[in-house]
Amino acid sequence: MSILTTADRFRREVERLIEEQIEKYTDHMSLGMLESLADYKNAAGRIAGLREALSLLEDAEHRMNYGEGEGRQ
Repeated sequence: MSILTTADRFRREVERLIEEQIEKYTDHMSLGMLESLADYKNAAGRIAGLREALSLLEDAEHRMNYGEGEGRQ
């Protein structure tokens, strides 16, 4: 059994919150809850930004574990 540090718990919670937001926007798009093309584009942009945030979290973790190199490619 591993013991999670405060930093580990924080990272997991941030990931969970980001994933919930992605799911919310995806649901709105797929269920036709958006009223205009502008709303659709906005939701798609938010999803892309949230996915980029998840990628940056992974890059930060990689740098913390393996050094200050370029991160993942």
